[in-house]
Amino acid sequence: MNVECPRCREGERLTKLRQPVRFTFGQVVLGILGGAIGGLFWALGQENKYECGQCQSIFFSHTRVSRFFWILSVLTYVCIGLILLYGIIVSTR
Repeated sequence: MNVECPRCREGERLTKLRQPVRFTFGQVVLGILGGAIGGLFWALGQENKYECGQCQSIFFSHTRVSRFFWILSVLTYVCIGLILLYGIIVSTR
């Protein structure tokens, strides 16, 4: 997993916590623009919430997999933005 507690550097006794699902207007817009692929990449790219078993601190951290999907999500939305920009430029000619 390669996640360490930022306070005590414990890496073995970590508990992954569930996060409540909250929908915002921005998430709805991203879901509409990116479709299923963009939404899936965005969801898998979120930081995970952990609780340390040694010092009981709660923190958020990316894993390698979540960081990879976050990059894919950014690339997906940049490509969609460029396609929309191209469509606007071509349609105004």
